[in-house]
Amino acid sequence: MSHLRTMFLSNKKEDSEGVRTLVEGLESDMQDMVELNVEVARTEQGIEEMSEIVASLESIAEAAEASLEDGGLDRHSAVMMKLAVSQQTSRLFDGEIVPSMESFGGASERLAATRVSVEGIKETIEDIWKSIKENILKLKKKIQLWFVKVFAASSKLVKKAKAIADKASNASGTAKESKITINVAKKLHIDGSVKDLKGGAATLEALATKFFDNTVKSTFKGIDRFTDVVADVDTSDQAKYDTWIKRIYEGVPDYTDGMPIAVSKSASNTSFSNDSELGAEWHASEELFGGKALWAVKFGLNTDNTTEEGRKLIHKCFSTSFVSKLDNLNTKPKEVDNEADIDTLSLSDIGAIADSVAAAAQSIVDYENRSIEGGKKKDKVTKAGDTLAKAIKSNDLDGIDGELNRVKDLPSTLVKLIDSPTNQLVGFVTGSAQALLSVCEKSLAQYK
Repeated sequence: MSHLRTMFLSNKKEDSEGVRTLVEGLESDMQDMVELNVEVARTEQGIEEMSEIVASLESIAEAAEASLEDGGLDRHSAVMMKLAVSQQTSRLFDGEIVPSMESFGGASERLAATRVSVEGIKETIEDIWKSIKENILKLKKKIQLWFVKVFAASSKLVKKAKAIADKASNASGTAKESKITINVAKKLHIDGSVKDLKGGAATLEALATKFFDNTVKSTFKGIDRFTDVVADVDTSDQAKYDTWIKRIYEGVPDYTDGMPIAVSKSASNTSFSNDSELGAEWHASEELFGGKALWAVKFGLNTDNTTEEGRKLIHKCFSTSFVSKLDNLNTKPKEVDNEADIDTLSLSDIGAIADSVAAAAQSIVDYENRSIEGGKKKDKVTKAGDTLAKAIKSNDLDGIDGELNRVKDLPSTLVKLIDSPTNQLVGFVTGSAQALLSVCEKSLAQYK
């Protein structure tokens, strides 16, 4: 059974999901983080797919309902509707919700069968919405649990790193062996080999400390600006509306600006498409551990918020699904064996790496209060969406509903700006930190 069907059908019966035994300890915390991250990603994808199915079924129901004024759907139109409905519902469950084609025979039968079909589609939509709501609650619990493990693991990494740094400062002599064997090369390689761990750790520290402070603050500032402008929405007068909508689309965002490390390098990861209409180009940082890079999009579009067509293009810039992310630097990353022989780290390098790891992990620990603030920002974004929905409902001006609906789509994008990069970077930073400390411990064992 597909994961999407499981998500939908699990709400039809008693659900035992979510019962998880958590074991204390750094290793178990890290493993729980990985597993929870996979669960969160799958649940988010399922919710998005169910929302798409709802949108399709709503369009089908609307078209079928409109036919009632003309006596309902004829048999040919009913066949097309049945196929369209089944294409969507088969992703969630077996069985049909549209009556058999024989029901669309005579005039009275046709009208009754169309009504039954519309009612069946609407009931199905309601069931899917219930499932979406239930899964959103599950998702919230999973994310909360994931953060519990994140902060627990990060605190342990800080303590472990500081202990290693102290031990390195008190050690002396030369290493007994000039080489050590590690089994974390996949996580720590750069361009296919494990080298300059001290420099890589310093970059990891900069990435973590600057992202969880400056970049997150910048994101929150943008959300505050958007929600403040939305609160001033005014559809009572065309001139007031024109002023307001231009404030929403005041400028084209440059997502490469304000990144925690420079993202100015053109690279060969073709999984990101560049949009010529928007002048969109993806830029990457220098290569990070594991062949990864921080990516961000930059738009070369000229700002024109005085016309609806211009604002449509600016809107596309705002509503890009992913504007920054952590991904492979190259489309085909180098194959690396996890086991590798490397030079034993010097005591000074062990101390420097441990200090960088402690600082990087501490930035995640400090982010705990910021994550609470992030939850409040999401609440503000949700309220902004409600404000826009009311404005659309009470609007008396002609020709602006489409544009208002576009603005109403922006809150979901803003929530992604809070969640997606944060979740990716937390996993990357903690995973890299744990791998670095394991190399430090193996090297430290070579000294007195």
